[in-house]
Amino acid sequence: MGSDMTPVTLRPLRPDPTPLWEAAQRSCDRSQQLILECQALLGQHLAAVASLRAALAPVARPPAAQGRPSAGVDQLAEEVVLGPLTLLPLQRAIAGASVQVQLTPAEWQLLIALLMNRSSTVSRPGLAVAAWGAGFVGRHGEVEVYVSRLRRKLARSDAGVAIQTVRGQGYRLVVDEDDGAVGPPVAG
Repeated sequence: MGSDMTPVTLRPLRPDPTPLWEAAQRSCDRSQQLILECQALLGQHLAAVASLRAALAPVARPPAAQGRPSAGVDQLAEEVVLGPLTLLPLQRAIAGASVQVQLTPAEWQLLIALLMNRSSTVSRPGLAVAAWGAGFVGRHGEVEVYVSRLRRKLARSDAGVAIQTVRGQGYRLVVDEDDGAVGPPVAG
């Protein structure tokens, strides 16, 4: 019988709670950070809606002018009517004569950028910056893909709104109002 006995270290049955506590604290800190980020994004969204409403005020008609009963200020916070097109910012959707169409966030931002620049033609790079910010790094042809998707959804909404390609210059939004296409204001 040899003396090859190695000492055995006994471990406690419960692990040290410090790592678990630290992990829980990090999780709570991250949750608070995400809440603050969401609040900031919501603030940006509401600011964009207010900016859009202010920019479209000269051409937008209140819902009562479209044959709908007016619900006052609360309804204006929920929709903006531009000719035959109704924007539903809280739902990120557009509505035409009879159909409501949901837009993706990228499509919504693109539509807002076109509406904000309604009186002019916007170049592809200018449209990308206006829609997604100066830090946007897209793949080749990405603006064209989103313009194509948005065109299909505008056509499906049957609102008489289209995106026109101006060869060599970019894109512009064309809204049919009262049997006539209204694009940029005509001087004269």
